[in-house]
Amino acid sequence: MKYHKTTKKEFREFKRGMEAWYNKLKLHSWNITASHDDIQDGVCASIYTDTKTMSAHATFNTIVCGEAVYDGWAYDTGKHEMLHVLLARLGDIASQRWVTERELVEEEERVVLALERALN
Repeated sequence: MKYHKTTKKEFREFKRGMEAWYNKLKLHSWNITASHDDIQDGVCASIYTDTKTMSAHATFNTIVCGEAVYDGWAYDTGKHEMLHVLLARLGDIASQRWVTERELVEEEERVVLALERALN
């Protein structure tokens, strides 16, 4: 498998995508930060959300699968992470019900991917 080492320019593009969708989705009650660090599981990025403090931290991976790279991929990855923020409270509320965490994570990912397609 071919890998791609991400650049500072791509990280800036990731943050630009996050900021644009932060505004489009009106997530102004959230305090969101980002870093460019290694993520062990090979994803392009990940985000940790805390609905109690309305804060989130996104991590843009330093190395990604080469197949994930296309024109605009870093911006789109920022958008993807903001869609997770959009759904964070839903996930938190749903976790209080009789459902497994795995089912919630899978359902949230399904909705995020559907939103990405619809908003393109």
